[in-house]
Amino acid sequence: MHNFFKRLGMRLSQFMAGRYGVDALFLPLVIVSCVFTFVSNFKGLGLFRLIGTIILCYALFRALSRNFDKRRKELYAYSDFSQKIKKYFRLKKKIYEERNIKKYFRCPNCKTYLCVPKGKGKLKIQCKKCHHEFIRKS
Repeated sequence: MHNFFKRLGMRLSQFMAGRYGVDALFLPLVIVSCVFTFVSNFKGLGLFRLIGTIILCYALFRALSRNFDKRRKELYAYSDFSQKIKKYFRLKKKIYEERNIKKYFRCPNCKTYLCVPKGKGKLKIQCKKCHHEFIRKS
């Protein structure tokens, strides 16, 4: 029995040679696929099961692909997207934690977040990025 698993491992490593393999995008794709499949079992939605199967097939396709350049571009796009989401939630957490001492505003011109001390009345705020001035009550 031990010999069987040894041969199986060798054949699997030979099969995967020259293929892209599993990366940081593989696990989120599998998780999303499982969520869609799980939801389809409760609601009886065949479309969700189909979407989950398609996502799982895509994850396996990426792992078995030999086109390293395209898979890396997809991984970089996923990394950029996930970093933007993480940055957004870090900012929202910071705003929540400082809600008693600072007030946050968005610049009407460039949409950058700016903070001012809370409870100072009307303030003339100048954006650090685009130098647009606006008045807000802190």
